[in-house]
Amino acid sequence: MPVATRDLPSPIERFVATRPFYERLVAEGFLRKCIPSRWAVTVAGLVDLAILAEEFYTVDANVSLTMLSTVLGLAPLVVGGKPEQHQRFSAALSCGQGCTACRIRFDRTGGKRQRRISTRQEKASAPPRGGLATRGSSRAGSNGYLAATGWNGQGADLLTVVCRTDANVEPSRGISIIAVPRPDSGLIVEHAFDTLGHRAHLMPGFRLDAVPVPAGNLLGQEGRGLQLAAESFAGSAALVGIFGVALMRAAFQFALSFAKSDRRGGIQQIIQHQAVGYALADAKTTIGLRGR
Repeated sequence: MPVATRDLPSPIERFVATRPFYERLVAEGFLRKCIPSRWAVTVAGLVDLAILAEEFYTVDANVSLTMLSTVLGLAPLVVGGKPEQHQRFSAALSCGQGCTACRIRFDRTGGKRQRRISTRQEKASAPPRGGLATRGSSRAGSNGYLAATGWNGQGADLLTVVCRTDANVEPSRGISIIAVPRPDSGLIVEHAFDTLGHRAHLMPGFRLDAVPVPAGNLLGQEGRGLQLAAESFAGSAALVGIFGVALMRAAFQFALSFAKSDRRGGIQQIIQHQAVGYALADAKTTIGLRGR
């Protein structure tokens, strides 16, 4: 059933209210079906995942997006992680109760043995086409990017981080991805955006100050992060299209129920009017064509 979050005043409160539903979804094994790893009972392929995503998103967009964001957050580890890393992060890959992972981007500096996270705040008013720029920094600072920070504001179980590892070469050779477990300190939530549409899916601005990460947490080859990111995002564009189909289904069901129950002051339901019936039939046909 849809999660009742409409009357809660803040995005954090609305997000926390979805936790029992998300944990029920995880307990039933739906999240594990989305993770292509030997720790999970996987779906047969992207078509099965699309069907699963459409059915969930038709009913509730927020919990569904939290689940699929977790899938995306784990994708670089699944795709680019070594067997030893899969074993070390097996708890996240097994998608246990309440598991949350996310994907963020920020810069890092540091030596060969450990990486120290160091970032700077980006302007929220940046042009939409520009996205979130990633810039190198040689000093400890702070940076805000949009990602999940866990249920209690202390961070997700695992972050996969796209970051600049060599500022002296072009991005295709100077960006890497590292796995960052929830830090004991250094993750500071600054605010939560009150987004349109996904009002109960948390989109916070936060910063990470001087978070050390072992060099062994590098996923894939250093400097080949863009390629790994592209592989991780390979199926996401198709799923966004599926979200559109799911929203059309939900809107049609709402319109159909309204037409069957409302009389607009007349003596019969408005669905009995020929024009209304034709409009609904045309809408249903369009949804079917989009779904293909």
